[in-house]
Amino acid sequence: DQIDNAVFGEAESCGEFGAILDRDADRSPGTGVDEAAAGFHFGRVIAVNQEIAAELRGAGVPSARISVLAPFSPAVLEPVDPPPAFGAFRAAHGPLLAAGLLPLPLYGVDLLLEAFASLRRRRPGAGLVLFGQGSERAELRAPGVLGLGEIGHGEVLGVLGACDVFVRPTRADGDSVSVREALALGCRVVASDVGHRPAGCLLFPAGDAAALAASLEAAASAPRPGPREPGEDPFDVIVATYRALAARPAGHRSGGCAGEARLRT
Repeated sequence: DQIDNAVFGEAESCGEFGAILDRDADRSPGTGVDEAAAGFHFGRVIAVNQEIAAELRGAGVPSARISVLAPFSPAVLEPVDPPPAFGAFRAAHGPLLAAGLLPLPLYGVDLLLEAFASLRRRRPGAGLVLFGQGSERAELRAPGVLGLGEIGHGEVLGVLGACDVFVRPTRADGDSVSVREALALGCRVVASDVGHRPAGCLLFPAGDAAALAASLEAAASAPRPGPREPGEDPFDVIVATYRALAARPAGHRSGGCAGEARLRT
């Protein structure tokens, strides 16, 4: 699995995890994530975006110890065929949109359905594939909408690789791995302007269904960009970091347990 929402550190001199801290931890003095991260004398701290790196620097972590790496490895992209219902639906609809949802207001399914209905009025052939827990519920059924329910990760990647637009309409977010996966597979991405969004996303103001509808129309009118070149794999960088830390003489290690910490919103 891709890296979850946590700070973790492996103590190079203790041979065990030094900490697991949630970014929503108590922010009172001495107990918040910033203070805790600054207090650990890790040999290297890896942040998943520049915003977190800036927080770490502000909390006292030396800049020389901070690296920024995306929480995503293209090496784990292994699509398989989507569920059987997808093939016929894909053949009958275009443009085809997809979204991964959970049955929570945070995920913005209400905004998505409203915006998609607006798109269908201009493009009657448009289709929307929903996947994730509860996405097959009766109340989400509408013309041009297919709910697949929960499907495997490989099937999700198969859907992303075959659709035209991936939509992330969340009202709040961190650094969405599904957004990065869609971009890597050559899918256009429409996403709310919350959390951290990588380059290449078409953003709309969170909670604004009309703006989302306009962004869907713009994305549907653009050519599919095609798969991205993978570039350097962050996983390889992390492995090299661990090896470099492990190879340092004991006297060069920071006081206490030192190793690697990783912070993600």
